[in-house]
Amino acid sequence: MAKSTKAAARAVIAEYQAMKDERQGSIPETYIVPGTIEIEKNHVFISVAALNALERAVRGDDTMAAMKRNMKGGVP
Repeated sequence: MAKSTKAAARAVIAEYQAMKDERQGSIPETYIVPGTIEIEKNHVFISVAALNALERAVRGDDTMAAMKRNMKGGVP
């Protein structure tokens, strides 16, 4: 993982950690819908800016990896 990807991932993780701190504990991955026995996936809101930065960083890493493969004649 390149530095830019790590930095972007850390920004997303920081937002998630702030949410956990605000709730004073962990956030479960699933929950039971009140009044039913249905299990739902838990979702949290992450800023679009943080997600866009992460997406750009990952795409940049993928592009660099592809360029390196091409320079080596297609060998991974």
